[in-house]
Amino acid sequence: MRSRRSIVLGIAALPLLVACAAPPPTLVPPKPTEVPKPADAPKPADAPKPADAPKPADAPKPADAPKPAAAAFKDLVVGIPADATNVQGDRATVGMSTPATNIYETLVVMDSSFQIKPWLAEKWELIEPNTSRFTLRKDVKFHDGSPLTSKDVAWTFDRIARAGDRAINAVEGSTRVVDDQVFDYTPGQPNRKIPLQVVHPVFGITKAGSRSWRRSTRRSAPIAA
Repeated sequence: MRSRRSIVLGIAALPLLVACAAPPPTLVPPKPTEVPKPADAPKPADAPKPADAPKPADAPKPADAPKPAAAAFKDLVVGIPADATNVQGDRATVGMSTPATNIYETLVVMDSSFQIKPWLAEKWELIEPNTSRFTLRKDVKFHDGSPLTSKDVAWTFDRIARAGDRAINAVEGSTRVVDDQVFDYTPGQPNRKIPLQVVHPVFGITKAGSRSWRRSTRRSAPIAA
């Protein structure tokens, strides 16, 4: 009996020993050695950038021209081909023709075809029986900036009358002011050619109150633009 138990125990313990025995080691094949990667080729060095061309220096700005000083009134000396016969007051004959043409302006002018054209006066008409009505332009100013008006024309023609001028038969009071731009001229004797005659430079208009007709041009001559 004892031997039979021993065999049975031996047989029974065999699986336990087999179960407790460590499993045989598993053989893992070695990993293949990795082929080394070729080294990266060196990148070519960047070409050096060309240096910026130097900017041209700014040209120096021209200096501002000095502003002219305010013009002061000075005497203007004009040579004429003959001596003046009179230099006194209203009867002065200085500057009657050529010099006056470049200083004073008239109611009308003559063009290259010898036709009468408007100038300080923009229009005129004959009022029967013996009156010429003139209408002045509105854009005319004297040297001092004051506007030309009919009063200046009346003042000028009264001066002419006092000087004894007979070309337009002027007498004091021949000029009647209608308004600032309109005046009537009625000569002392019948004369229907007044618009043709006042083209002469001697009838250039001066500002009312000027110091001396034909002698002082300072602030006295109208300028038609």
